Amino acid sequence: MKKVLITLIILSTIVILPYLFWKIDDSNLQKVTIIDKTVPTNNYREHHGLTWYMNYLRYSPGVGNKPLIKSKDYYGYHPNQETINGVNRLEELTNASDIIYVADTYGVYEQEDLNDQITSNKITGGFTQEELAVIDQKLRTSETKLFMEFNSFASPTEPEVRNQLTSMLGIEWTGWTGRYFSSLNIETDHEIPQWAIAYYEEQNNLDWNFLGSGYIFTHEDGRVIVMENSSKSNGINFTFTEKGQQITGMTQSQEYSYWFDIHVQINSDNVLAEYNLQLEGTQLDQLRSEGIPSSFPAVISSSYYQSNLYYFAGDFADISDVPSFYQYKGLPFLNKILTTLSSDQQKAFFWRTYIPMLKQLLEEPHVSTQSEGNTH
Repeated sequence: MKKVLITLIILSTIVILPYLFWKIDDSNLQKVTIIDKTVPTNNYREHHGLTWYMNYLRYSPGVGNKPLIKSKDYYGYHPNQETINGVNRLEELTNASDIIYVADTYGVYEQEDLNDQITSNKITGGFTQEELAVIDQKLRTSETKLFMEFNSFASPTEPEVRNQLTSMLGIEWTGWTGRYFSSLNIETDHEIPQWAIAYYEEQNNLDWNFLGSGYIFTHEDGRVIVMENSSKSNGINFTFTEKGQQITGMTQSQEYSYWFDIHVQINSDNVLAEYNLQLEGTQLDQLRSEGIPSSFPAVISSSYYQSNLYYFAGDFADISDVPSFYQYKGLPFLNKILTTLSSDQQKAFFWRTYIPMLKQLLEEPHVSTQSEGNTH
């Protein structure tokens, strides 16, 4: 009986200690502003996982010293109230923040199912000149880390604002976005956008009869290219550059299976990781003729006055579900281990690539400059 009691005490201590370690760790205590305009429903998918990780790190919202609430503590569209935050709210939040994270600005449309959307009236969306001015002032006047993801400045953001943002980040958008699909069969994969199917069939005067895996590339002008994949890969991944390896300690990502955008870097020193398309030579030649390179930046860093800027050319923070609690030291690492053999590619990518990478970038020191768009 005594041995059983001792065993129970030891096991209980092992279980409780990580919680106690989390409670007494106050090493971070930074403030973060999350920007998400793509919240058509109350699942908050574009910033749900990010909010969880910020709470795990004990970061708090720009206003207040409390855990972040995914339904309240972000700047953007709030579906429950059907309201849109004003730019004064953004200024209030960012002025008090150490970190600004732009999760998505695509917006909310009357047709909520974006896969079915071909034409739909916009309720809200896009980065505005006033919002950019607020963020620009913050970056210039105090040490801040700005993170931006896929669809932070594509349509419906106005070209002038987009050009200013890409100039700050040190990149040039080609106008192309893409995604890998494990199956291009529209009978079995219902995530293939209906608008992409319609545009492809109209432009090529062909029926959509793809069955295997492959890529869909879409241009802002409406062009659609489909490339079936003959290799044995299960998605696209990216390789870290020498600089990226030094910062993150990582060499290669998990396979990524969601949307990405295609950029040309202005300064190669800014690139921390690069995508590589797993396609045959003739397919790559065809893509190059359309302005799509075979490799392109996945993670980009730059410095802007006193601030560090990072761009993720993918929907990296997107995840459907996370643990119901975060108050447990080592929980991200535990999820990293548990997803080693996961068939859910997006979940494996989130825990095994995105979170470890984000952790290192959050810890990277600031490098001050006196001019725009310098590398660090």
